[in-house]
Amino acid sequence: MSTVIAFSGGCYSGKTTTIGVVKKALENAGYEVATLNELIRVATSQPIDELRKNPSEYLKLQEKIIREKIEQENKAFEDKSDKVYLIDRAITDSLFYLQNYVDKSTLTEEEMVRYCELHKTVISHAKKAFSQFGYNVILEFVPIKGACIDDKYRPKHITHSKEYEHDAISILNFNFMYRNVTSASIFRINLNIDTANGVATKLLHMMP
Repeated sequence: MSTVIAFSGGCYSGKTTTIGVVKKALENAGYEVATLNELIRVATSQPIDELRKNPSEYLKLQEKIIREKIEQENKAFEDKSDKVYLIDRAITDSLFYLQNYVDKSTLTEEEMVRYCELHKTVISHAKKAFSQFGYNVILEFVPIKGACIDDKYRPKHITHSKEYEHDAISILNFNFMYRNVTSASIFRINLNIDTANGVATKLLHMMP
C-alpha cells in the first residue's frame, strides 16, 4: 500500500522546502517518491492579491485547483504500490483558503450555488482524507519568524497574517482528525527550532 504524507500549514512555514529535502532522503533510502505540488503555482501566473480582487475569477480558480487536487489525492489513496506520496498542502489548507478568501458577499446566486457545492465536496473529501483511507501522516508547519520573502503567490500582508492562517488551518486539522476514525499521525513542525533534515530523519524512522 502507498504511504501518503500531507504537508499542512499557512504561507511561509517551510513546507515546500522541506518536501524537497524529504523527497531526496526517501529516494536515497530506496523509496519511490511522488510529489503532488501546490497546484496554484501552475494554474495561474497572476499575483494572488490581484486574483482575490475579483471573487468570480478567484472562485473559478479554486474550483479548478481543488477538484484537481481531490482527483490527485484519491489516486494516491487508492494506489496499491509501495510508492510514497508527498502532498504540498492538505485538503484542510484548501478548505481554509476557500472559506476565508472567496468574497461571498459579491457572488451572484449562480456563483453562490457553485461555491456551496464546492464547499460540500471539500468537506466530504476531507472526511475521507482524515480517515483510515486517507493520509498516513500529517505534518503541520508553524510560521517561520521574521519578515516573509516576496512571492506573488503569497498575499502582501502575509507577515502579519501568517499566524492567523496557521491557527485557522490547525483548528481544521484538529476538527477532522478527531471527528473521524483515523490511523494517521499528526506532528507539529517548527522550522524555527527544527531543520528540514531533522524532519526527514524523523519520517525515515517511521517508514515501513
